[in-house]
Amino acid sequence: MAAHRRRRHPASADEESVLAYARERLSAYKVPRRAIHFVKTLPTTSSGKLMRRALRPERQ
Repeated sequence: MAAHRRRRHPASADEESVLAYARERLSAYKVPRRAIHFVKTLPTTSSGKLMRRALRPERQ
């Protein structure tokens, strides 16, 4: 599982602090294992829903 996070402030959080927060508050199987990707904006459809397909890495 990977996670995508939109930063509200440029230096608001780093990967380790987000993982520590998740470990404290989530069950072990819900904590991201692979990576946390920080993005400027989350892609949305015209109706405002999250475009999950656009967040997936390109498969080669």
